[in-house]
Amino acid sequence: MHDKPARDTPPSIDFSSHATFKAALLQFANCDLFQDTDSWSREDRPYERELRPQDLKHLHFDQPINIHQFLDYQSMAGHRLLLTIYESDFLLLPRMGMKDQYENFRTFYCPERRALGQIVRPGLERHLFGFLEEEIDVSGKWTEHELSEYFTRYMRECADSVPLATIEALGKSKNLERSLHFLAIQLAGDFLLESSAMARNVAGRFGQEQSELFKILIDEYGYGVHGRKHSTLYEKLLDGLGLTQDVHDHWQFYLTSSLALNNYYNYLSANHALYFRYLGATVQTETAFIPYCRQMTDLLRDYSPGLDRSYFSEHAHIDTHHSSMAYERLVKPTIALHGPQIIPEIIRGFEGARLLSGLADKDFAQQIQWMDDCELYKALHPPIYERLGNAGFPVPKHVHTETQHQLSVTHVHDADELCHVDRGVLRLAHGKGSHVTLNEGEGTIIRKGRLHGAVIPSADCAYTTYTLGDHTQWL
Repeated sequence: MHDKPARDTPPSIDFSSHATFKAALLQFANCDLFQDTDSWSREDRPYERELRPQDLKHLHFDQPINIHQFLDYQSMAGHRLLLTIYESDFLLLPRMGMKDQYENFRTFYCPERRALGQIVRPGLERHLFGFLEEEIDVSGKWTEHELSEYFTRYMRECADSVPLATIEALGKSKNLERSLHFLAIQLAGDFLLESSAMARNVAGRFGQEQSELFKILIDEYGYGVHGRKHSTLYEKLLDGLGLTQDVHDHWQFYLTSSLALNNYYNYLSANHALYFRYLGATVQTETAFIPYCRQMTDLLRDYSPGLDRSYFSEHAHIDTHHSSMAYERLVKPTIALHGPQIIPEIIRGFEGARLLSGLADKDFAQQIQWMDDCELYKALHPPIYERLGNAGFPVPKHVHTETQHQLSVTHVHDADELCHVDRGVLRLAHGKGSHVTLNEGEGTIIRKGRLHGAVIPSADCAYTTYTLGDHTQWL
């Protein structure tokens, strides 16, 4: 026998060091590709995405968020950064050719920058997804039979014809076209890179289950026929809606929850130690997507009969097969081979996907209502501003002075705020095609967790934001 050599020196690189993490994060984000811009959208420029790097030095990612902080600004900033790191693993090329983007291409895929991203990634993952460990409790000993019954109950729930939360939000919207465009943008971040996260798990060697997973993947890729590739079908829908079809053209209008859902599948796939969670998440997604796609197909047919709905109609059909395949040919034989010890991990992946999907439904519905009610929140400004003044403005405030065409990249606030224009004109944006104009002396309530940005159409503008906490306390 050979004795194991003693470890003479401690590791020279401490990946748990917050100083190392922060230095790598700031160096990664210090890049022209990630700076603020002067427009809300772009076209066919896949390497550019606003990360608001000037904010990152003030943020602390060393502790996991809790579920109540899921929509806070730090969560949004972290998810924007994490998705950028994940996507440096995928080959993205401009649809219309490289043209003036070759240096951007080289910068985005620079080995040193990618290495910095990998140093940052574990800490960001803990910060953004650690709360799932607290929210999801898997107790007791599970058998495959009990797991099968558990999933069967969920499949029956999904088979009910009750309108889904997102479909309900669209139905209640005062402006269906605008809301439908906003939903299409939320889905585009994932659907235009269809199954790229899944592809991380088809390489390697893990038996028959590897081939079964590959079957799902090649379904998504249209069996090599580009016109049937699911991302191509989604491009046709975007085109029919009058939206551009390139990756992250509308990056600034992604909700935090949309980024989080996209990141969740990359998180489970990029970390092979979480493979069994990935299997559970796959069952949940393939099952839940069946009624979602059926209801979206019906909604789009009513909205515009000539619109290409093939992305959703195709999934409504194929995901019935994928849902069964994911359990019968992936989960079940994997448990038979590796034992019931992996079942809690499968459940954790399933419930994580379910929880994040529910949070995303609520986030979307609240944003649509915020967009619809923008004039109502503007009307709340005079009485609240008067009450603040009568009380001597006893709340934290921040004064902004900006020049013409200056754009404040979209973000969220962690409390309700009152925005008051002291001089000039400010245009507050809530989403693509959704804004409210505030003239001198006017203002509005900006709700906690609601996506917004601003641009200055006047020669200059001075405005003040007052942190209210809960704005209803000032009514």
